[in-house]
Amino acid sequence: MNIFAEFEELIRSCYQTLAEKHNFTKEIDLSKLVVELPRDEAHGDLASNAALVLAKLLKQSPKELAELFVKELENTSSVSSAEIAGPGFINIRLHKLRWAEEITSIIENGDNY
Repeated sequence: MNIFAEFEELIRSCYQTLAEKHNFTKEIDLSKLVVELPRDEAHGDLASNAALVLAKLLKQSPKELAELFVKELENTSSVSSAEIAGPGFINIRLHKLRWAEEITSIIENGDNY
């Protein structure tokens, strides 16, 4: 699994946690949720549109949803920080140890990565 797929799963898991805490529906279409490189590398290592995708479906403010995701993500061992950008994008910075693990995986898996 690559780091983008891993973090998509993590964000989906965060959503399930948020759904329980805030009484959001658990059955929701997350197919448009993406984790990708941010447009500007100064904004972090990864970026997600999760709050923007979910805001309309949940009838919530994208920034408020992003704040909830940021709190959840910052409690994970791989994330050193998360912050809100623009209308509700989530920018994520990974711990250096997590990058070391990813590099090791790339080397070990070679062309199969």
